[in-house]
Amino acid sequence: MRTLCGMEKNSDETGKEPVRLSAEELAILDYTHQFGSVTLSNVIDIHRIPRRTAQRRLQTLVSKGILEKFNQGPATQYRILARSK
Repeated sequence: MRTLCGMEKNSDETGKEPVRLSAEELAILDYTHQFGSVTLSNVIDIHRIPRRTAQRRLQTLVSKGILEKFNQGPATQYRILARSK
């Protein structure tokens, strides 16, 4: 696969493309790793961002296969998705 500048993208040993994360996404993952899970309220408090923006950040991490969502409603939490080797 080629990038816009014409250079080949590198892939890891699994043949998958590396996942790019923003500083906010990395901070969410750091918090999740440290405490085991994260909630929407945690993300809002960490970044001082609007509720909808926090929802998008979490949904992006879920869609990238990094976080998984468990529970529903006000009890919704996210945790790092366990990867099989």
